[in-house]
Amino acid sequence: MDPPASASSALARILELPEEWHGAGSLSEPVLRTLARHAAALDIVNSVETGAGKSTLLLSHFSKRHTVFALDGGSSLSMTADSTLLRREVVEFVEGPTQWTLPRHEFRERLQL
Repeated sequence: MDPPASASSALARILELPEEWHGAGSLSEPVLRTLARHAAALDIVNSVETGAGKSTLLLSHFSKRHTVFALDGGSSLSMTADSTLLRREVVEFVEGPTQWTLPRHEFRERLQL
């Protein structure tokens, strides 16, 4: 299944970002395209990821609520949060080491991704 038009447009713009967009490393184009294809096949109300970057930008266009557990290593979190490609209204950043923040987080809804 192909991504919706708005997500396709976001994916195209995300793929225009430099390969090493921030100092913590970024997902490759094939990985981002695969993620978009899989996300397009789902009705994602709640999604979660560890680490912030291009995948966060992308998933903000597929999910109604996206939670990101991350540290600002290599400016990944700050660059992502400040990006005009991020749908900030659907993203919650939980900053800190994931081995502490993730187990303590109370998930109130089922996750689709």
